[in-house]
Amino acid sequence: SSVTLSDLEKLESTTFGRSGLKSLTLPDTIKILGEEAILQSNLEIVRISSQAQNVTLENNSMASDHLKSAYLPSGVTIIRERTFGWQPPEDLSIYGEAGTVAEAYANAHNITFSTEMWQQGDVNKDSNINASDALMDLQHAVKELTLTDSDFVRGDVNKDNVVNASDGLQILRYSVKEINHFD
Repeated sequence: SSVTLSDLEKLESTTFGRSGLKSLTLPDTIKILGEEAILQSNLEIVRISSQAQNVTLENNSMASDHLKSAYLPSGVTIIRERTFGWQPPEDLSIYGEAGTVAEAYANAHNITFSTEMWQQGDVNKDSNINASDALMDLQHAVKELTLTDSDFVRGDVNKDNVVNASDGLQILRYSVKEINHFD
């Protein structure tokens, strides 16, 4: 299960502690993730909107043994030393933009860092958004293919935490220039 929040500036301490959620998307209004905000949760994916600005991640705000992917845009300007706890999960990956605080933090703490996720809609990672990407979304929707981790995020263009025909249609519309961005 997943949740997308809106109009929220601070995620308080232990807000999602011990919850059954797997995925959390934070809005562009977020400013602070409080200490232990997702402590001991089942969250595997935490996304902060790419439009968020001046975001602070407090100590232990993302301390969860289950966390696999943290999407931290350039608007995340402060990441405390123990944001991911005393010892981040071994399979944790931080996704963001090159040259940001997120990249510096990942490098300093031996956490995998990638800029890959910022190519929304490019499911097959060929640097083109086209019918091939839409096909992968459709194959996932009918269970012929399983998209996981950053592939899933790139395919979920409408950000409802489900990859289905609606996402595939948006990718097709983008590829023929009927739309110029994903909502």
